[in-house]
Amino acid sequence: MSVPFLDLKAINLAQGAELEAAFKRVLNSGWYILGSETAAFEASFAEYCGSAHGIGVANGLDAIFLILKGYGIGPGDEVIVPSNTFIATWLAVSHCGARPVPVEPVEATYNLDPALVEAAITDKTKAIIAVHLYGQPADMGPLKEIARRRGLKLIEDAAQAHGARYDGGVTGQLGDAAAFSFYPGKNLGALGDGGAVTTNDDTLADRIRTYRNYGSKIKYYNDVPGYNSRLDELQAALLAVKLPALDAQNQQRRAIAAYYSQHLAGIEGLTLPVVPSWAEPVWHLYVVRHAQRDRLAKKLTEKQIGTIVHYPVAPHLQPAYADMGYKEGDFPIAEAIHREVLSLPVSPVMTLEDAAEVVAAVKAALAELQPRFRKPQSVRGKQLMFRDATVGDAEFILSLRTDEKKGRYLSATSPDVAKQKEWLQRYAQDDSQIYFIICTLDGKPVGTVRLYDQRGDSFCWGSWIKSDEAPSGFGVESALMIYDFALQLGFQRSHFDVRKGNTSVHQFHERFGAVVTGQSDIDNFYDMSNAAIRGALRQYRKYLPDGAVVTF
Repeated sequence: MSVPFLDLKAINLAQGAELEAAFKRVLNSGWYILGSETAAFEASFAEYCGSAHGIGVANGLDAIFLILKGYGIGPGDEVIVPSNTFIATWLAVSHCGARPVPVEPVEATYNLDPALVEAAITDKTKAIIAVHLYGQPADMGPLKEIARRRGLKLIEDAAQAHGARYDGGVTGQLGDAAAFSFYPGKNLGALGDGGAVTTNDDTLADRIRTYRNYGSKIKYYNDVPGYNSRLDELQAALLAVKLPALDAQNQQRRAIAAYYSQHLAGIEGLTLPVVPSWAEPVWHLYVVRHAQRDRLAKKLTEKQIGTIVHYPVAPHLQPAYADMGYKEGDFPIAEAIHREVLSLPVSPVMTLEDAAEVVAAVKAALAELQPRFRKPQSVRGKQLMFRDATVGDAEFILSLRTDEKKGRYLSATSPDVAKQKEWLQRYAQDDSQIYFIICTLDGKPVGTVRLYDQRGDSFCWGSWIKSDEAPSGFGVESALMIYDFALQLGFQRSHFDVRKGNTSVHQFHERFGAVVTGQSDIDNFYDMSNAAIRGALRQYRKYLPDGAVVTF
């Protein structure tokens, strides 16, 4: 049986007759923008959130943006944002002309870590945006205290958290203002786009109502340079139909999430969501983590279980923010989360039988994902040996990437020993790759080689070697050791890239039987089949007469 990630048709048809009646009412009214339907929904939603004001806007991004504008935040200002979030949180800050300042999350909850916020505050900081990611509220108590003490605005990005509670209080009134999205896939979703702001701040509410409507309070009289960001009458009427069912639908999501948490507990390598005692999430998403996320997702697709990655790339590594100068390794917690997260199906129309199908498929898929890379103690050749990298190798690894003659660092990443050690600590828990130190038989390190599994029955690899310190013939021997080791692990193909200027390396691998499968501006991409690898091992046997001797 297939289980879709989210069946919007079924969700909306459950209230189909009421939605059709609302559509006809709006159609027959002859009034489609900022009328009685919008006003009625705004009042109902504000009451649901326990707020004095609800202001309908075009979408969730505009909701955050208009809050910031309403508070006068702009060029020269800074706003604290999570490093782990959907990019809309950052974009709203950028659209104001302010600078988003990322802070890492609590890894267990994925939400902003209050303990790290204080250090990111400067005299330019004007606000903190706390995202209730995946439908679980951020830890608002400590954040509220920091904001109060430092004179900052605390803004909720509640786009995924309609009805979630923190310490008994509902989202939408936990800070100075809150931004909601009514994108169709949200817990309270429109049949188009939409958003809203909730707040108890009368002045802010008045400003946002003005900004959203071309800067106008009276038609054709414009007080400020405003925007066109209005929740239309039709979406407001449809949302008014759906709002009374929200709590019951959230409860069904909780039942599905509870089933997952019970029946997927204790599976090695699979990280489940963590819910603090003060949080009542609404499970917009049920997000797990696994080191082989992409392979797991592929297996589940084959088993007709829908999944989505929320989200594959952290905001600081998106091309949209390249001008901020961030690089891989700057926010390691967010980066690790984005590499590993996978969302399982959860919706108000799912049954426990559906959840059982998902659980069975996940367990079956994980059983098929036996780690490709069993990390050995050593791989021994004729003149060389490989050993597993440890934290103690951090300085040597960085030294490989420095051209000592020219005093130039060869890698795009900065030479930071602490970050290299952090990476090696995470690597020790990662069975999706192997990072070897290449040594002479007397233990002298001369290089590194990394193997990682990205294509099921294939492996990719790359290496750095100090050629002036390695024995004669090391290049052929190390390549053969890699290939022989990979064959022993059951791989069928090899993929790697070589810089175009390395003519001898290209010729060497083409003699091995490698085939060029593509190219970039600087690299050629090679593929080697199982047969070609075995042929190379036979042809160059003198370099590795006993094969790669692997000790686990």
